Amino acid sequence: MAELVAKRYGKALFEYASSHGVIDEIQVDAAYLRDVFQQNPGFARYLELPEITAEAKVESIETIFGPRDQREASLSVGMRGLLAILIRKGRISALMPVLEEYGRLVMEFRREVQAHVRTAAALSEDEEQRIQEALCQSLHKKVSLSVEVDGALIGGLVIRVGDTVFDNSIRTRLDRLTRELMDLQLRGEEKAV
Repeated sequence: MAELVAKRYGKALFEYASSHGVIDEIQVDAAYLRDVFQQNPGFARYLELPEITAEAKVESIETIFGPRDQREASLSVGMRGLLAILIRKGRISALMPVLEEYGRLVMEFRREVQAHVRTAAALSEDEEQRIQEALCQSLHKKVSLSVEVDGALIGGLVIRVGDTVFDNSIRTRLDRLTRELMDLQLRGEEKAV
């Protein structure tokens, strides 16, 4: 249910942003809101309190994030509208998944993908660039990389793009070899019986 809500509202936000020519502005707002909610978890809890009316919460949003010309920390009309709708519908807890879905739709619209790379050791800039170029070429999309060092891999790397995983780690190769050897051993024991 939460995923359906995120998809519906994320799509609506994207359609609003694209029809009003504010895709980038909404992305900036989304990044800002993620920071606000991460740094102020009490604020998120406040917006979910059932004893406070939706109108009081919406007023709080307007006071805190009002028009841009009045304060530095503000949100666009579209983002404040999304917050108001989520508050009034009792779905403010879905805000982060909605923003993630919006980001996914923007990347899809721009033919971009995010690739998460796990390696056993840190990559040089040249290695990162070669991986990025190879992915761009094979996926026919612009690729943004995030790289994580994971010593458990022993060597090699694992690349995740969406639901697709390219696993060329030594750990996986060793696991695969172990399974193959065990299968051979089991087949040998079956023949002996």
